[in-house]
Amino acid sequence: MIGVAAVVVVVIVVAVVRNNGDDSSAATTTSASSAEAWAEGTCNALVSWKSDVLAAANTLKAQPTRDNAKQAATDAKTATLTLTDSLSALGTPGTTGAAKAKDTVDALKTQMQTGLSTIQSAAGDLTDISGRVEAVSTISSTLVTMRDQIAAAGTTLRGLPSGELEDAITSSPSCNELKSGNGTS
Repeated sequence: MIGVAAVVVVVIVVAVVRNNGDDSSAATTTSASSAEAWAEGTCNALVSWKSDVLAAANTLKAQPTRDNAKQAATDAKTATLTLTDSLSALGTPGTTGAAKAKDTVDALKTQMQTGLSTIQSAAGDLTDISGRVEAVSTISSTLVTMRDQIAAAGTTLRGLPSGELEDAITSSPSCNELKSGNGTS
């Protein structure tokens, strides 16, 4: 019985010393976990948007009909609103480079909302044959621009100063998927 009590006392002493003696380790772990969650959440949202919009764009490209153009606009709207909501919910990572990361994501959200407005406007112009051709062209080119804006944001995020956020982005499965261009899941 004395042996068990001694082990319990040692465990408690070690826990107290660990918690009181080296708070930086706990803070670093929390910060790293925050960075990993932020990186994975951000990249996962971007991969999902890219996948959803790519599917809509491919359908529109294969069959440039009025209905498909309207559906592409609806799909882009849904995907973009989901993306901006997801990015807003992530907040700011608690790491070095956090301000630059947040600025990049905020700028991307604005770009996505602008692209969405352009798509919705073009979809509203789907009334006759000439309007359809122009609308399909506008929707398609806007989706390409939005895709390129996401790629540029990803490049900026990957280029943040060395630290926990860079490590988190580099090790995130979704960020690697986005970087490799797969993003179709």
